[in-house]
Amino acid sequence: MVRVLNDPEPPDKVGELPVDMEFAEPGSERTVRVRYRRGYALEAQILQQKFYYEILDGGRVVDVEQGELLLRYTYRYEMEHLLARAGFRVISLAGDFAGAPYVGYGEQVWVAEAAP
Repeated sequence: MVRVLNDPEPPDKVGELPVDMEFAEPGSERTVRVRYRRGYALEAQILQQKFYYEILDGGRVVDVEQGELLLRYTYRYEMEHLLARAGFRVISLAGDFAGAPYVGYGEQVWVAEAAP
């Protein structure tokens, strides 16, 4: 497996990472602040992202939990080729689930059908 983020993140540096979002913890009066580190292995088309969930109570961090996302991404023409090789015909390609145009990067939402 390709590892993109090989260096361990010291716990005291978590507060310096970018904040992705902040939301109220369901069923609680506490808040969750999500921070992340991200790395890419371009030659393997891999994205690795580590998430740090800071649990805040009264504005003070009381706990930090971690999660990780490791995924392989596909370029547009690679996916078109794979679908064709598998016997599918592309009906449409959108840039998100709301149907926005695909702009050359980011989300790809494909609709395909079995080729006749």
